[in-house]
Amino acid sequence: MGSEDQRQPSGIGRLLGYALPHYKSIIAIVLLMCVYAAANSLRLGAVGLVIDGVISPSEDGSRGRTLALFEDHLLPHLPGDIQLPDRTEARFPIDGALVVGFPAVDPDGESDAALDQAWDQAYLVTAQLRDGGTVADIRATRIQLDGVFESKARSITAAQLSGFDIDPGDRSPDSAVIAEIDGSGHLVVQNGSTGTGALQLLWSVSLFIAALSLVVATTGFYRMIMGQRVRIQVVVDIRNQLFRFLSCQSIEFFESRRHGDVVSRAVGDVGSVSASVQLLFGEILQSPLTILFSLAVAFIASWQMTLAAIPLLLLLAFPVFRQAKKVRTRFRGALSHAGETTEELSQLLSGIRVVKSFGLEQQRQKEFERTSDNLRRAQVSTEVARAKGRSLVEGLYNLIAAFAIAVGGWVITDGIVDVTFGDFAVFMAAILSCY
Repeated sequence: MGSEDQRQPSGIGRLLGYALPHYKSIIAIVLLMCVYAAANSLRLGAVGLVIDGVISPSEDGSRGRTLALFEDHLLPHLPGDIQLPDRTEARFPIDGALVVGFPAVDPDGESDAALDQAWDQAYLVTAQLRDGGTVADIRATRIQLDGVFESKARSITAAQLSGFDIDPGDRSPDSAVIAEIDGSGHLVVQNGSTGTGALQLLWSVSLFIAALSLVVATTGFYRMIMGQRVRIQVVVDIRNQLFRFLSCQSIEFFESRRHGDVVSRAVGDVGSVSASVQLLFGEILQSPLTILFSLAVAFIASWQMTLAAIPLLLLLAFPVFRQAKKVRTRFRGALSHAGETTEELSQLLSGIRVVKSFGLEQQRQKEFERTSDNLRRAQVSTEVARAKGRSLVEGLYNLIAAFAIAVGGWVITDGIVDVTFGDFAVFMAAILSCY
């Protein structure tokens, strides 16, 4: 406090210097922060897995990056028979067709009246397209009709079935039929498997998300507790160091400074350090980790869109640093005015006999009101600068998010980037969680 440099607010380096004796706790806090951020990010990937693997599988058989990562590296290690959907689908507008196959059955293996215009292990002999063309000789896992059709089906023998090169599988060859179709609508040709473990996957992912939520809650609790312990101990150490410093100063040191300014700065600076240490073990360390893990998840979902989004996110750093400088400058002014009010109160208490003897009450009141008004303006100015910075960053972030949604939707619909709906949802959730 004996020079201007000593009155400057402590930077991150000085804060770390105060906290360095507690490095073991700091390492544990950082590890908890990493687990916290990783668990939050994994939940985003799990949501994309549910979308692509259960709710909305791709019709063309393509796999999203999130689904492919899970299916190739994690699915083989899970218990149970979980087979994800792997099906392609093609639709043809037709006026008529000739189909050979087995009447469709429900999952219990019984005929389903609702599927009387669907055939499994089917062979499309020929189909008359609505525009005048034809398609023929197409094998499919299932062929079904979507529209208003009349179908005339008759049984065929096993010998006739073998002529179409159809594998009956576990179906009796004698149950095959040949159907003549007439009407208007779409003929849907499906190949692949619908999967056998979609619900099991859904429950497994739900339990995984629930477990991650417990991890987030547990690590968040211990991170906050350990951070507060370090903060309190650092503040106690600083107070002891400050008292030792003041108690060793000369009489000239105290006579050259106002008593109120010394008290205000001692109390205010320690309070500022306390808030800074709390922020250090909160947002300053946690936010970068959250951003890094979120960007990693976004990169897995779509590395092209992530590389395009990173420069936009970097734009947010400029208003943050600019407004932070203004807040620091105005906070120093507010602290100085707080010292003046403390000095006024100290002079009143120490010279109360003089004030009463000469009737200076109103004069002192006006001086204190003027000093308090200066403090009010300085504090309001500080809060305005802080609010401007936060509002500016929040506004820019929302604009960037809207831009990302618009551009992302455009590149996906135009086929510029091959991204599934689940991967796009993961990407957007990861980008939004960076704020």
